[in-house]
Amino acid sequence: MAEYNDVKRLMAEFLYQNRSSNNMQMFTGIPNPGFIQFAAQHGVSIAYTDDFMIREALWDLISQGIVMLGSTNQGTGAPHVTITRRGVKYIEAGTTIPIDSEGFLNSMSLDDKDEIIKLYTEEAVSSFSSKNYLASAVMVGGAAERLIEILTSEFAEKLSPTLKAQYEKKVLSQEKIKTIFDAFLIFLDTNGIKKKISRVEKETLEGVFPAIVQIIRITRNETGHPTGRIIDRDEVQGLIYQLKTAIKFVYEFLAQSYKF
Repeated sequence: MAEYNDVKRLMAEFLYQNRSSNNMQMFTGIPNPGFIQFAAQHGVSIAYTDDFMIREALWDLISQGIVMLGSTNQGTGAPHVTITRRGVKYIEAGTTIPIDSEGFLNSMSLDDKDEIIKLYTEEAVSSFSSKNYLASAVMVGGAAERLIEILTSEFAEKLSPTLKAQYEKKVLSQEKIKTIFDAFLIFLDTNGIKKKISRVEKETLEGVFPAIVQIIRITRNETGHPTGRIIDRDEVQGLIYQLKTAIKFVYEFLAQSYKF
């Protein structure tokens, strides 16, 4: 049986490849034969009995602005459908959001992650797919804040008793997430820990995570409160990708057998 997200992704790709024609009658009594053949060429078997799933995927793509209805096909009353300019942009960029938001979430391997991070990240991607960009940004901020909490609190377990006592006083006693992370970087530097971790880990902590702290500032101070701050699709998509990078880093970093 064909998977829903495969059908949705292939439908967008099929319409992209046929974008010069307005005759793609996807919303009919039976699936488009050309689409069935296209899916088979990509290793996905779609039966004519999958009509309900195909129509559901079609309307999902329409709601996301990837596909639009065209003129009415005389004689059937069924509208033609074509890919939108936004859909063309997503396909050509190889983007998995929002065409395959479930696939994007699966690529993040969230099942074994913190429940709060999982909840907020899933909500961020879902909101983005529904074009609720302000809501998506706020959810990214919530996930990012929780991620830094996990990084800084669990890192304490990699320290000797003496260093741990200093760490709790200088880092974990801070109240705001930004001051916690700033103190965290200072602690790593002043205690020679940065020299003991890999170059990539050091660069990520000093490069990616200040951006993550900035995400929290933006989503808490500028979008999480009624300031009128506008955030567009490209901006929030960038935030989601930064969050994905940060989540991967934190769990891999904490899994290392470091002892300082």
